[in-house]
Amino acid sequence: MGRLIDADELENMTFSQGYNHDGVVYVPLLEVRQNIRKAKTAYDVDKVVAELEEERMRYFLTIANTGDASLDIAYKEVSGAIEKAIDIVKRGGVE
Repeated sequence: MGRLIDADELENMTFSQGYNHDGVVYVPLLEVRQNIRKAKTAYDVDKVVAELEEERMRYFLTIANTGDASLDIAYKEVSGAIEKAIDIVKRGGVE
């Protein structure tokens, strides 16, 4: 999986510039790639997923599984919502 980088940081990075014979500015692709690799991660997907999974487990251990079917269904709904959130985070919000 790729990582999400801080676009503002990338915009503020300096790149060396050159000019072709028509006077068009160019930036060496290798330098762009190196700067992208150096850019800070906007957030760590694995850490976010781990936190969501911890919250789901904490909820299950403290609130859910009451033995009352009408209350336990709420856990299933919350658990399903957290699972959807995990999926969204893993795919970066992209459909």
